[in-house]
Amino acid sequence: MTSACSKAGKVLALAFGRYAFAGPGSVSTDSRLGETRGREPIPLYFTPFPLSHWRDAGSWRRIEVKEGPSTVLPLAARGGLGAAKYMRAKNFSIVWSVCGLALAIIAGTGCPNSGEPPADLVVTYNVPYAVGNVASGPGATTWEEQPLYLDVYEPPESKAARRALILMHGGSFLEDGKDRDRMVVWASYFARRGFVVFSIDYRLITDYPPTPPAYWELTFMPDAAHAATVDAKAAVRFVRANAASYNVDPNRIAFLGESAGAIAGAGVAITDSGDWASDGPSFPIPEFNNPGVSARVNAYVHFWGNADHVLSEIDANDPPVMICHGNEDDVFLTPFQSAERFNFFLDRIGVPNEFYEADGFGHSAWNYRLRGKSLELLTLEFLQEQLP
Repeated sequence: MTSACSKAGKVLALAFGRYAFAGPGSVSTDSRLGETRGREPIPLYFTPFPLSHWRDAGSWRRIEVKEGPSTVLPLAARGGLGAAKYMRAKNFSIVWSVCGLALAIIAGTGCPNSGEPPADLVVTYNVPYAVGNVASGPGATTWEEQPLYLDVYEPPESKAARRALILMHGGSFLEDGKDRDRMVVWASYFARRGFVVFSIDYRLITDYPPTPPAYWELTFMPDAAHAATVDAKAAVRFVRANAASYNVDPNRIAFLGESAGAIAGAGVAITDSGDWASDGPSFPIPEFNNPGVSARVNAYVHFWGNADHVLSEIDANDPPVMICHGNEDDVFLTPFQSAERFNFFLDRIGVPNEFYEADGFGHSAWNYRLRGKSLELLTLEFLQEQLP
């Protein structure tokens, strides 16, 4: 899989020269692909600003991406979308050229490693963990329940009371999934070290989930962020409710979110178990979603996300937190400063936390290393310490 992605990326880079394609909050690199600054390819980031305007305006926008790493657009000053990619702001419909979409996926983090788990792991695909309300389009007044799925990665040996890790992928609440290569690689890494790993899918913007009004408008978060948090909490309840079936210790459950997944993950870690448990007052928690089970986690890993929406709810009973964020991340929804604020409030309230400032990295600092230790190893040591 990696080889095919690499070859396709080179072909597309040659075909499209200096143009890079990116979706809202997504990542792409310039056409040279191999040029590096520090430890990873130079990224270009694009997110419409502000999101409330993006949601309501009816105009089309275009921004041309110039060659070279020195032309990364400052998002707060210039909203807009990547070259040769357009969005109709009013209804989120996205028009991609086929090659543009492929290049965005390939040049971003879609093909960093093989997407096949090691043969010695026990992997169960598409396990239904919850149901969520979805609609066929914007402005819906009726919704129907849709199953939500996760993949389970188990160590080759079967031991009782194993640690559990829930992975929640990013993708601007618009794209990607539990089978994304990076999620497969991380799930495999931790499963081979004794964790039972649950990699989840969740509802996206294009599922048009119901959302309680007002609050999310004020935070500039996409409406789907609320549904994603509801789904993330449902995943925690599923793991705890089925702990015996997977030989999991219900008191050693960790959650890892990256980018959009970390926005939802912050809600899981910081808010009370019963908060954001449903789609709103008109939508009681479905029985299938284990409403009587706690959604509390015992450790939380926060990668290049944003926790601004939960800072006022931090208290001393919150689980230990590990934060990693590139100090050159200028994506509108996930700037580096949001990680600094999260760290500041955790310190002030007295919540144990580790904060890794990934120097020279933008969004998605997967290749970050500290004193020779990879991000995987740093995370493993954190979880082993917090979930003894």
